[in-house]
Amino acid sequence: MKKGIWIIAALICVLGVTVISFASINSGLFVRDKILEEHAEDIKKTKVDVKEQISIKDEKTPADINIIQSKKIADDGSMIFEVVNNGKVMGSFYYKPWLENRPVFTKLENGDFILGKTMYYSTKEQVLKPLAGEVNLSIFDYDVLGNKVALIGKQDKNNEAIMKVFIYNIETKEYAEVDSFKYPNYMHQETVLLCWKSNEELFYDYCEGTKPLIKSYNTHNGDKKVFMDSAMNPQISPQGNYMVLLKISSLNKSDRTIDELQLVDVSKKEKITKVNGSKKIFWHDDLLFVKNMDEAVIEVLDCKAGGKKIKSIPMADMPVEIKVSNNNVKIKSYKFNEGMITLNEVDEALK
Repeated sequence: MKKGIWIIAALICVLGVTVISFASINSGLFVRDKILEEHAEDIKKTKVDVKEQISIKDEKTPADINIIQSKKIADDGSMIFEVVNNGKVMGSFYYKPWLENRPVFTKLENGDFILGKTMYYSTKEQVLKPLAGEVNLSIFDYDVLGNKVALIGKQDKNNEAIMKVFIYNIETKEYAEVDSFKYPNYMHQETVLLCWKSNEELFYDYCEGTKPLIKSYNTHNGDKKVFMDSAMNPQISPQGNYMVLLKISSLNKSDRTIDELQLVDVSKKEKITKVNGSKKIFWHDDLLFVKNMDEAVIEVLDCKAGGKKIKSIPMADMPVEIKVSNNNVKIKSYKFNEGMITLNEVDEALK
């Protein structure tokens, strides 16, 4: 029997995202806080007018699952999605598209799904459960490689918040702890990221005092080492040759001497070029798409050509999906206007 997963995808772009300084975001401030402080009432009044449906079908799974976006918005501005199986509501999860680096859902090799970044749907058991499972982790980011799901998040123990990195094996259902560290109390821990390289090397955020750094973990021999000092938020290209990261000397603003988004060569650990824009980026092979807020454009950089800008696409709204096919790029973006969210699509030739 066919399984249909229908996503009524109404991804929100909130008033204020377009006016918040991305220098502040790159400095570690979390966009959500600005939105709540300055536009809390706007969020509560926001309505969504998006009629698009995305269908994913799987012949192997005897279930009919719908993931439906509620018209309600959570107090923190999150979208609320309900998971319905054969007409029965299994549960719900939250999603903040203007903040997330991950999609609304991710399909795994075994046919299961990660929903948002906190929930896990087992197609075999037909149950919805926390992705963190027994480790009781508040997940801030995840990435998937084969049957391995890397997790980074916060564990509260003895009234102290500790950041931890785990790898969850979807076959054995076991969690293996990779590393742990403590962030300064004034730092928003939710800005931490991690990413897999195709050879099963894991890159993740780490902190020593107020000094951020990116570490790597080799799953074959268990070696952990510093990949780059004074850096955070690794986002690697599909082939693993390039990485976008935030080069930042200190989490303490008064001690900071550098604070910029960079494109780096992974093997050489060298800066290729400065990246102008937000940390929410998009990859296609060795092409990097980044929203330049100052100029209201999406810049397309060719990593193989030293990060050369090959295209500027006008974009005043917030991009949430970019796909490339036959030298054509399709961009989906969301716009906030007079309390209404709408979905826009733009098709552009790359050359």
